[in-house]
Amino acid sequence: MMEMQFFGGEGRRFKSVNYMICKDGDVSIYAEVEVPENASEDYGYLAMKDEIIRRLPGDVAKSIEWFYDNDDCLEDDARADCDVFVDIDL
Repeated sequence: MMEMQFFGGEGRRFKSVNYMICKDGDVSIYAEVEVPENASEDYGYLAMKDEIIRRLPGDVAKSIEWFYDNDDCLEDDARADCDVFVDIDL
């Protein structure tokens, strides 16, 4: 299983971001969303998760252990309609 981490901070493309990162062997996954003022700490989580899954082969996507076990516990803006920057190296 690959473990996806979720953080807030400074990103590769934007200054104030939430980002996901996972490195396991030859697989490297990074995604970020710019966080607007007054957003929750969950902002963009599901948008990034969906975009990562969309871009990965099914067997790789199924091997990821996501940061949150239960997506239902997230704030509404976790599924914000936002631009997601993704960098995947398989």
